[in-house]
Amino acid sequence: MDVAIYIIGGLLMLVLGGEALVRSAVSLANRMGIPPMIVGLTIVSIGTSMPEMVVSVFSAWNGHPDIAMGNVIGSNISNILLVLGASAVIYPIATNPDMIKRDGILMVLATVILIIFTHAEVISRTEGMILLAILVAYMVNMVVRSRRTPDPTLVEEFQEETQFNYPVFPSILLLTGGIAMLVWGADMLVEGASTLARSFGITEAVIGVTIVAIGTSAPELVTSVVAALRKHSDIAIGNVIGSNFFNIAGVLGVTAVIVPVPVADSFMVFDVWVMLFASALLIPLMLSSKRVSRVEGGFMCLAFVCYIFYQYTQVSPIG
Repeated sequence: MDVAIYIIGGLLMLVLGGEALVRSAVSLANRMGIPPMIVGLTIVSIGTSMPEMVVSVFSAWNGHPDIAMGNVIGSNISNILLVLGASAVIYPIATNPDMIKRDGILMVLATVILIIFTHAEVISRTEGMILLAILVAYMVNMVVRSRRTPDPTLVEEFQEETQFNYPVFPSILLLTGGIAMLVWGADMLVEGASTLARSFGITEAVIGVTIVAIGTSAPELVTSVVAALRKHSDIAIGNVIGSNFFNIAGVLGVTAVIVPVPVADSFMVFDVWVMLFASALLIPLMLSSKRVSRVEGGFMCLAFVCYIFYQYTQVSPIG
């Protein structure tokens, strides 16, 4: 019972802390006169991935690198197979070929770079800096490109996401509270996850790519499912591609710069290849008929169920 309270409570604190952080930071940015497009591409994009980042940094710092690495790999797998799959089952996802050629291929390339780094058996500080440099270059390019040829749909979306205008002092209090909730939530989740692994004799790597990863991907799942129910499931594509790229370049980059992340054998042998398969699968699926159909979404959900089933039936327990 205590483990469940720690895990569920930790996830809840992460969601609330992430939301408070985004709202307060956006409000302060608006009061500084920063354009909504810039706020959306930077503060909102980074802020929505803060739960994953705090969990991974906290895990690695406190001697649980498998949870840190598993969180990134598992989140990327669940974002594609579960989040996109479930959204497509509810309502077929229309796709933008230009976005796929640009951002989808970049996501696959980032995945390939991560696989190359994992085969050194540790993600070093230098490799973390390389990942962060890729992220910064991408975000600068996005800002420059959006200012030259703004996408009306994207502009409208960012305007909706950045409509927070709180007074300065409450914004600072909300920002402080959001950071505190993120740290507290990460502490609870990592403690609960590591205790669960010890109690049931399974590896922290398995807990990381399943329970922790699914938990930190829950906000993307809820957002995408709600959008699909409103017949706006195309929103899920941009969310997933952006989230997956940031998980690798941002979350793992920051984590490795703070503390190098050892890579478990199970990640190199199996999980990173599932992540690459899921990422690469996305491109032909979306280019085939310019949409992800219900059948394709169902296949993705089934593949995710099989992946989770494998983790708990085929992976050897610790000890």
